[in-house]
Amino acid sequence: MLKCLLPKRMINSEQHVTVKNNKYKHMKRACYNFSHQRMAERKEFVLWTNLVNESAGEEARIYHETVKNNKYRTHETSMLKCLSPKEGGA
Repeated sequence: MLKCLLPKRMINSEQHVTVKNNKYKHMKRACYNFSHQRMAERKEFVLWTNLVNESAGEEARIYHETVKNNKYRTHETSMLKCLSPKEGGA
């Protein structure tokens, strides 16, 4: 009923402000959603990177231990060969 008493120009002004506010709210919501999506993607990327680094670290540790064990075995074998009596007798 109040709108009927207001001049037409004022009604348009109110509508314009409402539309403008709705656009602003929509933009604000879109920015909020986008930033949260980016944060979620970033968190997922960090978790994935950590997982890859952990598995790479584990693989490197296993490889290092294997190499170390192989060197030890090789050294042990060569020592046994040196210390064992030679075949064929004197």
